[in-house]
Amino acid sequence: MLKGLAWTSFILAIIAGAGLATNNSELMQFVIVLAALTALVVDIVMDKTPNTAAVVVAFALPSYMASMDTGLTNTVSGWSDGIWRWASGWMGWLAGTESTLVIGFGAVVVSILIARRTMSSSATLRMGR
Repeated sequence: MLKGLAWTSFILAIIAGAGLATNNSELMQFVIVLAALTALVVDIVMDKTPNTAAVVVAFALPSYMASMDTGLTNTVSGWSDGIWRWASGWMGWLAGTESTLVIGFGAVVVSILIARRTMSSSATLRMGR
């Protein structure tokens, strides 16, 4: 029953996304940002731990928002640039490279692996195992 509802929800989301993208792409951008931020907050609030959804939103949303044609673009780009300047030095030293692509991709992979591990561990703790 729950699996069927999950697939129904997923199909309705695809239909909604297609309709919004076709008719009003600017509204769709706003809906994507709002949905992503909601997913991030709900993911953290559920067990007070950022799991996979929060991690994916955290690495994908700044790039998406920076590519939008809005007043937030410069703000998000500035924040991202500041965070990157802070982290790239020591992360580049650890990775042995200054390549933005290598460091960024490596950080994404490690963050997802850690999130998946903590997610399964916190689920085990909630079930009392």
